[in-house]
Amino acid sequence: MVQVAEATPFELVDLERRGVEGRFLKDVSKRLDVPQLHVFDMLGVPKATAEKKVAAGEVISGSGGRPPSAWRG
Repeated sequence: MVQVAEATPFELVDLERRGVEGRFLKDVSKRLDVPQLHVFDMLGVPKATAEKKVAAGEVISGSGGRPPSAWRG
């Protein structure tokens, strides 16, 4: 697997499409001291959907083309 910091743009798109484990996003949120809601919002994933997938051990992928609500004008 390619390290994110060394990934090409095409590899990053592929990673986003495949998704990541929900617990990884929760861990990122804790480590960066960023609310989980902000992390989910950056990915364009509703909180309820993200929480459901975390509880079920499913993969979460971003919603391509959907801007985070904080960016909407």
